[in-house]
Amino acid sequence: MTQVGLIIGFILIVSAIIFSSITLAYLVDYLEKKTRLSAAFLSGIIFSTINSFPEFITSILSCLDVGLNHSSIFSNLMGGNLFILFSLALVSVIFIKNFNKKKVFLSNILAIDSLIICYFLIAYALFFPYDVQFYISAQGFYKGSIDKHDGFNLMSLFILIIYVLMFIYSTFIEKKVKQDSDVVTLPRWLSKINLKFAVIIFCTLSVALIGISVGLSFIDEELVAIWFDEENNGFGASLLLGIPTSIPELISIIWLCKIKNYSASFQTIIGSCLFSIFTLSICDGITTKIPGWTIYMYNSDPSQVIHFWEKDESSIIFWSLLMSAVFVIYLLFCKLNKYKRTAIGFVSSINIAMYVTYLIIGFYIMTTKDASTLSLLNDAQMPNWSHLHYSHSNFFFHRFWKNPSFHRI
Repeated sequence: MTQVGLIIGFILIVSAIIFSSITLAYLVDYLEKKTRLSAAFLSGIIFSTINSFPEFITSILSCLDVGLNHSSIFSNLMGGNLFILFSLALVSVIFIKNFNKKKVFLSNILAIDSLIICYFLIAYALFFPYDVQFYISAQGFYKGSIDKHDGFNLMSLFILIIYVLMFIYSTFIEKKVKQDSDVVTLPRWLSKINLKFAVIIFCTLSVALIGISVGLSFIDEELVAIWFDEENNGFGASLLLGIPTSIPELISIIWLCKIKNYSASFQTIIGSCLFSIFTLSICDGITTKIPGWTIYMYNSDPSQVIHFWEKDESSIIFWSLLMSAVFVIYLLFCKLNKYKRTAIGFVSSINIAMYVTYLIIGFYIMTTKDASTLSLLNDAQMPNWSHLHYSHSNFFFHRFWKNPSFHRI
C-alpha cells in the first residue's frame, strides 16, 4: 500500500473509531445507571479492556512474529499510557466547571496505587542489573546473571498478580455506589433503546471497535517504518503508535465527562493503563522463547553503554511515574469542599506541562545529531547499575559517571 493510501485508510479508520467510542461511552453510562454493575467493573475492567485490546492483539502478534517490530512493543504500550494520562489531565481542565461534583471512590484509589506500583516494578526490571533480577523458567526459579536471563521476569509475575487482584475486587467485591443523579443521557439515535438492546449494541460495537483499531495499529506500524528511521523508532513509535491507538480512550473520556460521569472517565483511563502493563507482562512470557531478546530492552545487553535520556523506555517510565503520582494528589483534591475546581485544575495543568516537556525533550533528542549537544540533557553514562559509583545529580535527578563518551545503543 502506498503512503497516500495508508494516510487515507488512517483517516477513515479514525473516523469509525470516534463514532464507536462515543456510542460506547453513552452505553457505559446507561448500563452503569440501569444495572447493578459498578463503575469500577464497567469502566475500569470492561470498557478499558475494549479500548486497549487492539494493542494487546498487535503486541502479542509482534511477539510471536520474530522481527524488527519487537522494538515498538514497549513504546506502543507505554507511550499510549503516557498519552492517555495526559488526556485525562487535559479533559479535566476542559470540563473543570462541573468538577465540584467529582467524588472519590475506593476503587479510584486502589487503581491509581496499583498503577504506580506496576510502574515501579517495570522500572526495576528495566534498570537493575541481572544479578539482582529473578526469573522463572521450565527449569524452575533462578537468580539472573549475564549468561542466564531468558526466563519470565519475577516483576512481570507481580504485575499479573496485581491485575488479577484488581479484576477480582472490581468484579466481585466493589459494590455499586449511588450517584447523585441516575438520569441517563443518550443521543437521539439511542433514546428508544431498552436494556437488552443496549447490551446487544454494546457487544457489537465493542467487537467492531477492536477490529478497526487493530487495522489502525497495522497502518501505524507501516507509517512508523516509513517516517522514522531505526535509530529514532522508539520515540516515533511512542507517538505514532501510542497516540492514535489511544484515540478510543480519549474520545470515551471526553464524552463521559460531557455527560458528567467523572468516575467512569477516571476508571477508564487508569484501567486502560493497567491493562497495557498487563499486556507487557504477557509479552515478557512469550518472548522468553526468543534467544537474545527481552521485552525489557534496557537490560538486554549489559556490555553496551547506555544513556539514560536517550533511551526511550526510561523516559516513558520516568514521566509516567511522575504523572501517575500527580493523579494521587488529584484524587486528594477531589475530596475538598472548597477550592476543589481550582486545585484539580492546578494539578491537571502540571500533568499537561509534564507531557509537553516530554515531547519537547523527545523531539530535541530525536532531531539532534551532534553528540555534544546531548550533554545538556545527559551529563554522563552508565554501563550497568551494579557498578555504579554515585558522583553527582543532573537536572533529572539521576546519578551517573563523571566522564561521558557519547554513543547510542
